Amino acid sequence: MKKAFPLSSVLCSAVSICLVLAMCVPSVTGKIALAAAGLVMPEGMYSLIMREKGDSSEKKENAQTGQVNNNRGLSQSVEAFSIPEDVLEIEKKYTVLLAKSKVAGKITEKFYTDYQATHSFGNVFVRNTTATQQSLDIENKLAKKAELKIENIADPTVLIFHSHTSEGYQMTENESFFKGYKDRTNDESRNVVRVGTEIVRVLKEHGIGVIHDKVIHDDSYSGAYGHSRSTVSQYLEKYPSIRVVIDVHRDAIHPSDKEKIAPTAVINGKKSAQVMIITGVEEGKVEDFPDWEKNLRFALALQQQAQNQYEGLMRPVLFSPRKYNMDVSHCGILLEMGSDANTLGEAVYAGALVADSLANLLKQYT
Repeated sequence: MKKAFPLSSVLCSAVSICLVLAMCVPSVTGKIALAAAGLVMPEGMYSLIMREKGDSSEKKENAQTGQVNNNRGLSQSVEAFSIPEDVLEIEKKYTVLLAKSKVAGKITEKFYTDYQATHSFGNVFVRNTTATQQSLDIENKLAKKAELKIENIADPTVLIFHSHTSEGYQMTENESFFKGYKDRTNDESRNVVRVGTEIVRVLKEHGIGVIHDKVIHDDSYSGAYGHSRSTVSQYLEKYPSIRVVIDVHRDAIHPSDKEKIAPTAVINGKKSAQVMIITGVEEGKVEDFPDWEKNLRFALALQQQAQNQYEGLMRPVLFSPRKYNMDVSHCGILLEMGSDANTLGEAVYAGALVADSLANLLKQYT
């Protein structure tokens, strides 16, 4: 007579096999294995395993600039996105101009997933830098949704502007940056205005009314936010239908004078700058911002939408004691479109992707 094995032993053996597969085989097979193991796996084990797997391969992941193959939620127009001709021409021009330039330092591409995040829910990561570590229940905030109601989406609904208008990018894809090259410029074909133009183009393709302010606000850098606040106030008075106010910037991540970091992902086979949303809170020296939670809810909604459509596009949301004119709207945020180490083409591509995500989010509130 054959000896029967206890059901618990069989299940434990199955789980062990599934866990080994998850750690050792490609991601798709690993996820299938973990899904099966999930029948008896403690809650959160999958996330823990994948986090540990990611930590152990961080250097490899960064070297591959965050390869992301994701086709969920793509609109037909976005599937065909490519670097615009004007950007290609500029990059070609600067490849020649900088050919004999002396190297000033290296550019390192880095793929940010949950790096420095303090809170997470699904694929939404947040870095909470509030002094009191404000309670942040992402799931609850997402469930409440943004305070946003759009009567006619074709009316001016979105305002894009740039407090630091002169922030620019690398013009060529290199592992180095060069002496004498200035990544700040008032030439709107090479700075964040060009990224804003791409955001506007995609929003308009979706039928969304959008205004793009291109005024240079940072001739006096220290007064930039005061200057842009005056501009934004005028638009809000003229177009009361505006619901979403976005200040488009680019970051600067410099571990040293000799190194710059380019937050980068590969989405649908193309390099994209990664995007970081900044949203504020009334705390410490930040005053007169009573409705900050409404801005946070909008920021998290956009973060989730973008991550669902283009996983890897977004860096963790920065939730921090700052205002940056976000108090003028319940859906006001600041976007960091890559950094000064990303190429203009990477930033423009990111602009198209985040705009498509924003458009699909806004349609849920019409």
